[in-house]
Amino acid sequence: MESTDLLRIHHKRMRRRKNVVRLKFIYLVVVVVGLWWFFIQTYFKPEIYIFSGVILVQAEEIAVDVISDTIKATITAYTSSVDETDDTPFITASGVRTRRGIIACPSKYKFGTQIVIEGRQFICEDRMNPRYWDENRFDVWVETKHEAFNWGVRELEVLVLR
Repeated sequence: MESTDLLRIHHKRMRRRKNVVRLKFIYLVVVVVGLWWFFIQTYFKPEIYIFSGVILVQAEEIAVDVISDTIKATITAYTSSVDETDDTPFITASGVRTRRGIIACPSKYKFGTQIVIEGRQFICEDRMNPRYWDENRFDVWVETKHEAFNWGVRELEVLVLR
């Protein structure tokens, strides 16, 4: 054989080796990514997500033992305007400042009780007007009157979490 033939055969073998190395590397990457994805899906399944300051819950993944009650309730919305509150409009009955995720509850629910409505989680930090204490009625805090009017009055299923 001539030296050019030997050189051509050598180059052909080297290309094959490079291709084999590339395929092994790609296979290794696929295996590592697959194992990583399996680990994440198996061990990190959050039930509560925070999105733009609003706490969201996947209600279908909540364990049954943490649900203390499922009720039908009347849900309305309120703002911190003086005509809807007492003389401290931006302070809730529990003493915290109003923010998204706050809900006014009947007095039978303790402060800090978590309420899930339409997949959104709220924390009971305020109280309803005494005339509604014996009813299943909740009041979601919103920033503007426009949001409150858009919310309206809704009859919804409510999950009360322990």
